[in-house]
Order: sequence, then structure tokens, then C-alpha cells
Amino acid sequence: MKKLYIVVFSFLPCMLLSQVDRRVQFGIHGLADIPIHSQMPRMSTNYGGGMFLSVKPHRRVPLFLELRGSIGQYSSKTSTETFIFDDGSTTVTDVTFRSLMNKVQFGTKIYFTSSYQQVKPYVMPLIGYNFMRSRIRIADPMDEDDCKPLVDRISHGTSGLTYGLETGVELDLVGTIKGDESQGRLYVSVSYLSSARKTDYINIKYMSDHEHGVHEGGHGETSQADGRPLTTDFVNVSSNDLHSHKIAEIYNTYLRFINVNIGYVWYF
Repeated sequence: MKKLYIVVFSFLPCMLLSQVDRRVQFGIHGLADIPIHSQMPRMSTNYGGGMFLSVKPHRRVPLFLELRGSIGQYSSKTSTETFIFDDGSTTVTDVTFRSLMNKVQFGTKIYFTSSYQQVKPYVMPLIGYNFMRSRIRIADPMDEDDCKPLVDRISHGTSGLTYGLETGVELDLVGTIKGDESQGRLYVSVSYLSSARKTDYINIKYMSDHEHGVHEGGHGETSQADGRPLTTDFVNVSSNDLHSHKIAEIYNTYLRFINVNIGYVWYF
């Protein structure tokens, strides 16, 4: 009997470990936020990455509460811009544009099965907050007319509520090979993301030209569908004359994206 107790207690830790209900998930993923161009004609695909943490509130219910964050970039370019003044003189300088889209989201991940499966599909309603940020840097022209920008670094940003729906599937590839459940799983998901209101964003890819005349009030403005001008002031150091020039275009639409995520999730 003593030997039987020794055998039982020797295997007890393994038995308990095999029955541990893993109720925490941690995951990382790469992403592509693909704009629906009928709704966002001036937007480019946002590429980036993110991570998430999920908790299962109840052992018997196949549901996780998930908090995730991601960072991405949809436009980055250094271009040579020509600024034309009232007297016909010009200034040529490099302008660097960088536009980012970051997201924070909360979701309720609902699995279609409560038991272990090598392939586990799920669906997840999402709400969150979206951040659009653009940074513009104007290099010193160093031209003979001695015209310089009053501000050489410009930032523009907006944020707003978003909502969406994600569907995905987890694949236990290691478990398939070993024939037993593993701690980590590959996952792929596709979701739809929309904003609650229209959002401003800058995308240098669609700016109409690289020659910018003097901006005077409403002169040269465009419709919101095509973009409205973002201007900055140049000063002629010799004469102290100020000139306002368009350096980018701001677009204003609802956010409408198809999101594709590929990542890996660990269960604890």
C-alpha cells in the first residue's frame, strides 16, 4: 500500500498540470489595415503590429475579454517641394512626411467550442479608439533669396471612437504534430473596422502636385473629398515678407477598413 501511495503522489503533479484550465492569453500579431476605397479614396494600407492580453472570466464559458493595442504606418516619404512666391521667385527644399495609425481596442472573444480542438474558430465584437498622426519636417532651403519656414516641424493628429467585428481561427500546429495540446497557437483573423464619425488624416501619396504657390484665404482650396490645404508660413529674411504655402492636404472621411491579422497566441 505504501508503494501505491508513492506512485499516486508521484503522478499527482502531472495529473493536476494536465487539468489546469488555461484562462489567460497573450498574443502578438502583424497586421494590414486595408481601406475600402469607395469610402476612403485617399487612404493607403496601414502596415504594423500589435499585441493583446485576454482573460477568461468563467471556466465553463468559452469567452475571453480581450484588450489589444497596435501601431502602424500608412505613409512615409521625403519629396522635393517647390514653393513659388508673389514676385515669381522660388524656393526648393526637401519635405519629409510620415503618417501613422494606432489603435486601442476592447473585444469579447467568443469561441464556437468550449473543449480543446486543434482548429478553434471564434468571433469577436470590438470597440475602441483610433489615433491618426502625421509629422512633417521641412528642411532648411538654404536658397539665395534667404526664405525660410517659420516652423520646420509640423504635427497633425485626430482621434475618435471605432467599432467592428472580427472573425478568426486558431491552429494548434505543434499539437497536431505531437498529438497533444500545446501552449501556443498560430492564429489568423479578418475584421471590419469603422469609425463613429469622420476623421482627418494626411496621405502625401495623393497630394495633387509638388509646386505650391502663395496661399491666400480661399484661393486654391479644394473640396473635402479631394482634401483641404494644410499651410505653413515662410519668411524672407531680407524683407520680412511672410508667405503662406500649402505643404499637405487633409482628407476627412469615415474610417472604413478590412483588417487582416496573422499572429501567435500563448495560453497560461
